Amino acid sequence: MNQPLIHNPSELRSRNFIYYAPLAMLFVMFLMMANLTSQKLVAVGVGMLTGGDFIYPATYVISALLTEVYGYAMSRKVIWFGLGCNVVMLAAIKMVILLPSATGWSLSDQAAFVAVLDRTPQIVLASLTAFFIGEFTNTCILAKTKVFTEGKYLGVRAVFSTIIGQAIDSVCFTLIAFWGFLNWHELGVLMLTMYMFKLVVELAALPLIYVLARFLKRREGVDIFDRHTKFNPFLFWTRDIPLALEDTNVSLPR
Repeated sequence: MNQPLIHNPSELRSRNFIYYAPLAMLFVMFLMMANLTSQKLVAVGVGMLTGGDFIYPATYVISALLTEVYGYAMSRKVIWFGLGCNVVMLAAIKMVILLPSATGWSLSDQAAFVAVLDRTPQIVLASLTAFFIGEFTNTCILAKTKVFTEGKYLGVRAVFSTIIGQAIDSVCFTLIAFWGFLNWHELGVLMLTMYMFKLVVELAALPLIYVLARFLKRREGVDIFDRHTKFNPFLFWTRDIPLALEDTNVSLPR
């Protein structure tokens, strides 16, 4: 059955997308969970990972789907909402730490609470910086290569964008989050292990990305090609998408 193939729709905000909001909420949820758990270092063979590395890969599966199906501009909004929610979480943690303790809440309880959560601001700062640079690089490459390849080779495009985007993410996050806590050797081991782990997860997730991308394109009735989109990460909304709507008798991928 033929479906309309839509390039750069003018009124994305008026379309009744079924899965965009749930995907956005899942993206933000996994991002916040990863930030809260990233301060624990986990032994992996001769290397090490953070606890958040076991959660964070879910965000780039969702990010790939958002960019592939809904386009860069719609994905950009989700990235900014994720960043904003993490800033709010950081402020809330700081506020709770500073609140006066009730009777029965001992100094040891407060010390444990602070020990677990007070490093979260550094983790969140590292995550926000790395995520901002790496994620926008990743989504930009994925969107631009989709136009260049006419929508083909999703697996190659996803891996290529991950190779570059997650290299930036891993280096930035490790240096900011654990500077002063790990020596240079430990930073290098963590950085390399984290990067290789992300690439392996991306390769393992490719079949899932393929299946979900086809499903979403069919159910939502869209396949966005960012032919004229402005890739400025500071444009928050879809108004930069030109007024061009093409309905053609081209079948979406099966």
